[in-house]
Amino acid sequence: MISLISGAIGTMQDGTLKLSAQADSNSVYIDLEDERPIEVWRDAIDLLKKDAPPDLEPPSLGFSLLLNQSLMELMNGRLEFVKMPIGSEETITQIRCTLPRSAS
Repeated sequence: MISLISGAIGTMQDGTLKLSAQADSNSVYIDLEDERPIEVWRDAIDLLKKDAPPDLEPPSLGFSLLLNQSLMELMNGRLEFVKMPIGSEETITQIRCTLPRSAS
C-alpha cells in the first residue's frame, strides 16, 4: 500500500490525495481517494515485453496497482476501484484495499 501511495504522490503535480481507514468485525478497509480520473491508474502494461528498459524509471501507477493487487490477493485481500456516488466529481478515483482481520 505504501508503494501505491508513494506512486500517487510522485506523479501528482496538483491536487489532493485522501487516505482513510475503517474496520468491521471481519475486515479492515483502507481507501485512497485521488482527484485525478481513473485513466491515470489504467495505463497500458506490456507484460510480455522481454527487453528491460535501458534506464531504471520508477514503475507506472498502472504497474504499481497491478503489483499491489497481486500482493493483496496473496494476503487473502482485495484491491479494487470503488464507484463514486452519482453526482460526485468524475475526476475523483477511489481505490479500496480490503484485508481480513486476524483470527484471535
